Amino acid sequence: MAENLEPDQFALHFGFLEKEYGFQIQQTARFFGNLYIASSNNCILRVTIPKDPNQWPLAIIEPTGTALQELIENGHQQRSIYISHIGYCFDDTLEPPNCWETPVPGKPLHVLATYVKKYCPKMLRGDFSQWPFLEKCIRELLHDYENCYYQIVEREGKYGLSYNRTPVLEPIYSSVEVINKDSHEYTVENYKDDPSVVEVGEYNFPIVIADGKYGLLSRSELRLGLDYTRIIKLTFCHYLCQKDDGILVLYDTRSLLNPLATFTTFGELNLDKLLQILQNEHPKAYTELEKRIHKRGNNYISEYRRYGGTQVVGSSIYHDFYIATVEVELYDDFHVSQA
Repeated sequence: MAENLEPDQFALHFGFLEKEYGFQIQQTARFFGNLYIASSNNCILRVTIPKDPNQWPLAIIEPTGTALQELIENGHQQRSIYISHIGYCFDDTLEPPNCWETPVPGKPLHVLATYVKKYCPKMLRGDFSQWPFLEKCIRELLHDYENCYYQIVEREGKYGLSYNRTPVLEPIYSSVEVINKDSHEYTVENYKDDPSVVEVGEYNFPIVIADGKYGLLSRSELRLGLDYTRIIKLTFCHYLCQKDDGILVLYDTRSLLNPLATFTTFGELNLDKLLQILQNEHPKAYTELEKRIHKRGNNYISEYRRYGGTQVVGSSIYHDFYIATVEVELYDDFHVSQA
């Protein structure tokens, strides 16, 4: 179990960053906890202390400025490293982490601070010459645990699902399948010459099917449980979910707690029928969907895939930016082709 922390615990354990290394420290309150950002010209340390006492704090170190630029020019892909992983690189008495339970080993705040003091003084001064060693060591430590995305897990003839080796579904199902996976038309590789860009991804919710039941995924989180007999992607943010009793629920994924529309229909459903029902019975939902599905001649065009990125502005401010929206032709039976 994680530790209960008093509000001043960060200063108690990490105050040395300011006193000994001249870092500037900012605190940001978030829904899930407090984020502390300690920054210098060439190094940032981010420490998240969750509100939930059952969750462990997390600490990440990142090169910035000229230090980051040099690493990129030398071909290094990794932009940040978890402090708890660094401990395993230097202390061979630690047992390898069980990444099936968690990809980032949980450590108390005082242990994370000890790792930073003991193993990171060079990086705190802007010297990231240890970075290649750490990258190699962590790759060996995690094997293929990172960046393997969704994988079907088999145990004693039953199947489950993991995301980067983090459990999503326990292996208790006769069959598991993931559809609507990310397309990767844009990646951080497209911005390898811009060191400020730290992440590029698709705004997308893959669909999992387990023993014929459908759910909606967001990385290692099951955002909509296995409560549906069918889920249809309509746009990059609109999903139509059908229940056993024939009830259909239209969601905008930006607000899954508040469905756009709930209705029942009989017979086979198609796109024209769906739009007619919404226009007649749920005009607000129809108006919202119409913003993303356009009529072009006799065809329907959907804003189906959207890409964005994250860049660091200045020393410690993260900024999200829009990249592109990919349109597809959406047919009456809901299948798609490139527009």
